[in-house]
Amino acid sequence: MRILPVVAVAGVLLAVPELAPATLKAFDRYVSVTELRIHAERAGTAAPFWIDRQSDSVKASAWQKLRRGDVIAEPLETRDNGQAIEVPNGRIHHWVATTLLPGVQIDRVLAVVRDYDHYPQVFAPLMTRAKALEKNEKQGDRDVVTLRTSIKKLISVVMEGDYVMEYARLGPTRVATTTIATNLHQVINEGRADERREPTDRTEGYLWRYRMYCTLEQRPEGALDQCESLTLTRTVPGLVSWLVGGTVAAIPRDSLTLMLSGTKKALAK
Repeated sequence: MRILPVVAVAGVLLAVPELAPATLKAFDRYVSVTELRIHAERAGTAAPFWIDRQSDSVKASAWQKLRRGDVIAEPLETRDNGQAIEVPNGRIHHWVATTLLPGVQIDRVLAVVRDYDHYPQVFAPLMTRAKALEKNEKQGDRDVVTLRTSIKKLISVVMEGDYVMEYARLGPTRVATTTIATNLHQVINEGRADERREPTDRTEGYLWRYRMYCTLEQRPEGALDQCESLTLTRTVPGLVSWLVGGTVAAIPRDSLTLMLSGTKKALAK
């Protein structure tokens, strides 16, 4: 009989499952179906922006929020032929966030996005370390960056991993980026003498897999910046879901919002 590791969350002991093949298979299916839509949007056969797919009343309200400087974050769900994609022992957090960068050209936005050395300042307190492993700005459109991220809410989670970032020009006024996290580890006892890293597949599962798809478009108002994220985490047992479930669910949304607002603040400077 296999003995699962145990973790304490707010004083409650939980058995911690490792990432199961069935969980990963379901997430890969969710990604595959989601990317069919994203590829169609990037090919120009579907509207690429969440705001453009809304009803007139929702669109008008959303533009009011964007013009006053808000970041709009909304949950999404991908269905496979109308059916929900079930994820055994896991949960997919699917969010899209949009902001408007008034009077900004998309090349200025890209300069901030690819300035990885300054990520700890631009995206504080979410990102605490950043180092470019590969940067092919002149001869290619693929960068690899090591990032350490820190979330401190009811629970504290410190993650470190490599992020493969691919950039694609979709025309003179639009750029798309795809970010895929690899080599993910959870940092245990950060800053202490006994600090160590554990592969996330064998940890609490606060972040098992992560992908992000962003689109920048030049519009008369400025640069419209949209990012859509897919995050795979463990499910929180019913016994303590009332205690930490909301916090775990909020982390992907808050992280996405913080990244867009951080870009906006950096450009304002």
